[in-house]
Amino acid sequence: MHRIGGGKFADVYDSRHKITRKVCAVKKINKVKLNQKEKQFLRNELLIISMISHPNVVEMFEFFETSKWIYIAMECVRGGELYHYLD
Repeated sequence: MHRIGGGKFADVYDSRHKITRKVCAVKKINKVKLNQKEKQFLRNELLIISMISHPNVVEMFEFFETSKWIYIAMECVRGGELYHYLD
């Protein structure tokens, strides 16, 4: 696994899903850095993403958490940041 991106609260790693063997991205989020409102927003976002299946939305394979971290395994989309393509 090697780091392919990151930000203030999370790092993203290139990985491979153990069951499907698909290349995926794993987002590792530090829960300690999140306030209560941000944690609730993240939980709502994960719930919504888990219910969506659409070719134009990144697929989330699964997520799990420890006392300090939240890990999200999702489809790996190459090509950089979306906002670089917006006018």
